[in-house]
Amino acid sequence: MISLLIFPVGILIAIFPQEILMLWTRDPGIGENTRLLLRLVIVGYLLNATVTMPYMLQLAYGSTSLAFYKNMVAIIILIPLLFLLIHYLGTAGGAVTWLILNAGYLLFEIPLMHRRLINHEIWHWYIVDVGLPVACYVIVGLILKIYFTNTVTTMMRLIALTTAFSSMFIACALALPFSRVYLRKVIL
Repeated sequence: MISLLIFPVGILIAIFPQEILMLWTRDPGIGENTRLLLRLVIVGYLLNATVTMPYMLQLAYGSTSLAFYKNMVAIIILIPLLFLLIHYLGTAGGAVTWLILNAGYLLFEIPLMHRRLINHEIWHWYIVDVGLPVACYVIVGLILKIYFTNTVTTMMRLIALTTAFSSMFIACALALPFSRVYLRKVIL
């Protein structure tokens, strides 16, 4: 459900950051100057949303030690990294650190959690629950980004974003097994 509900919005923002910032602020300079920062932060949040349900599973099982140790490791590694990246990359360094933190959770915490609690489900989770929707959203979003690259009016940008969001959502709803079964029951 998280893949179906949160990913379309986040990936839409990650693919169309400048257009969204221009619609929001009506200032092309802000869109041009902060699109990378928005893209980095939103991808970090998408990764964070992805690991939230596995974290809730750990808490439901009463398994809090993994969360404790992962955060201790994150503090030790990321505080110095944060200062280093901010020094060299400026504001983007903070966003990159946020992205690294959540990518680390996805790459290291998830396998450990699955090994402890639901070992047989890890590849299904990575491929079907996360990978498939992300691939659908990114492919559809990039195709629409190419198609709507030269939109200049605010109304055309709004139409492009609405079309992109709708197309991404429908593509993922049809690709995910649980939503496909639900749609089949509703339609038939």
